[in-house]
Amino acid sequence: MISMIVPVLALVFVISGALAALQPPEPPKSAGATKDISATQTQQPNSPSNNQQPAQPLTITVAAPQKSPEELDAERTQREQEKAMQAQMLRFNGYLVWLGALQAVVLLFALLYTGRAANAAKRSAKVAADALVLSQRAYLTIIGFEFAPYGLAHIPTAVIRIRNSGRQPGTIIECASLLFVGVDDRPPNDASNVKWERKQARTVAPPGRTISFVSPFPPAGFTVNDWRKMLAGELHISICGVLRYTTGFPNMYGETGFGVTYDHTDIHIKDTKRFSVLDYGDYNYAK
Repeated sequence: MISMIVPVLALVFVISGALAALQPPEPPKSAGATKDISATQTQQPNSPSNNQQPAQPLTITVAAPQKSPEELDAERTQREQEKAMQAQMLRFNGYLVWLGALQAVVLLFALLYTGRAANAAKRSAKVAADALVLSQRAYLTIIGFEFAPYGLAHIPTAVIRIRNSGRQPGTIIECASLLFVGVDDRPPNDASNVKWERKQARTVAPPGRTISFVSPFPPAGFTVNDWRKMLAGELHISICGVLRYTTGFPNMYGETGFGVTYDHTDIHIKDTKRFSVLDYGDYNYAK
């Protein structure tokens, strides 16, 4: 029984190897490569016969087919296309780098322009604020000067006519005045050499109105006899002073300077009002 089974198994292995040889081989990985297909016959265990030999393995060698010229051309074309694609990618990356640099330059110029625009806006706002102040602030100007009648106090008193030509009320907070007796030419106007007597005052000048401001002067050796000589034109006197006032805006003050001299020859005017303005700009000013 066993002797009949062994030849049958051998025939089965031979037929299996022949069928395997008839199947199409797998494409090789590289040209000239070979693939070994082996079929090994398994030895039957517990075989009582020592004369039977095991079946030898069937080895079939399949050679990879050579590529045709068309396939070689197709591969070469594909490699060239890949190289061209890589070159295009490099150029594209270079364009991106240049574009990034251009964007950085544009951003830098935008920042500079924005800074300049911000500074220009600040300057425009400051100009607008200054224009508002200049158009709305109080302006005090002196339109008249006269002496009050000289009394027993032996201190000449000046009555100053002041007009506010601005749009905000101006409050006189300080006055400095000085009487010069016997000065025929220009009286001194140097604060370092002349001690200005400052007097506190709180006189308000409404906008568009004219007020009278009374300012006493220091005696400066002025006597009743000097008063008579002044009225008669025998004594020359000059008066200089400064008014300091609020303008209606915080931390902003105005200043008006004045300088007058007594003119006794103007007999058509009351004797206490015969004052003319000194012809010097540093005495009569407004700021």
